[in-house]
Amino acid sequence: MPFATWLLYLVTDVALALTPGPAVLFVVGTGLRHGFRPALGANLGILTANTIYFAASALGLGVLLAAAEPVFVALQWIGAAYLVWLGVASLRAASRARG
Repeated sequence: MPFATWLLYLVTDVALALTPGPAVLFVVGTGLRHGFRPALGANLGILTANTIYFAASALGLGVLLAAAEPVFVALQWIGAAYLVWLGVASLRAASRARG
């Protein structure tokens, strides 16, 4: 690999590593809006989910899902339905807060 390519990769990787992602923004936003304890809970929830995700990846869940495509599609739809449910719940809570 040419040195220029490696250097470009290194610069890009460092820039991405220093950029806060959605999880960091969620924890900071929760802390600003609700205080330390809810932010700590959000952080612990994200860390727990990451641990489960990493363990599942290490155990070969990706290979299993690739072999069982219908299961993967079902998980996608379940995840999408959950996100819709979270959105509707958030909109309802906002409308109740307004009065």
